[in-house]
Amino acid sequence: MRFKLIFFVLVVFFNGCSNVGEQKKPTVVKEQQPLSIEKASIQLYQLKENALIDSLLIPIEKFSVFRSTMEDLTKLNPAGIEPFLYDAFLKCDDLLRQKLPLPFSKPDVTSRLKVVKTELIKARYYGQEADQEKLNESLKKLYVAYKAYLMRIEDFALDPSEEVNLDVNKTEALE
Repeated sequence: MRFKLIFFVLVVFFNGCSNVGEQKKPTVVKEQQPLSIEKASIQLYQLKENALIDSLLIPIEKFSVFRSTMEDLTKLNPAGIEPFLYDAFLKCDDLLRQKLPLPFSKPDVTSRLKVVKTELIKARYYGQEADQEKLNESLKKLYVAYKAYLMRIEDFALDPSEEVNLDVNKTEALE
């Protein structure tokens, strides 16, 4: 019995010593390429001059701040863009809570702004993950959604008669 115990201890000892001789392989750390935005694909849409937009929307501080934040995103270094995307997300959220004047207070405009908010969340995620390809794609979609939002605002600014026709129909129904 003693012989078996001594033999077992020696086998374990030699087995343990044989692993000590092997050296661990050094860990190779891959350097990540810095993020960059394809500037050629970014075309920021500007609102057309319109008296209704200038008098009703531009004075709203939350709208102006959100608009300038979105425009500033195109000028940033993508390596540190996540905090700015989060800031734009917060300003978008504030604008969603803001009651807009009557021709612009429509579900169409609100839903377009919610799409912009969703694209901001996606872009921030890909920026945090340092996924270059998906970040570029997401930023393209963000600017397309922002353009659609501004164009929808212009649609209601150019055709305010749509609301007048609704009011006329309501008064006829009351008589």
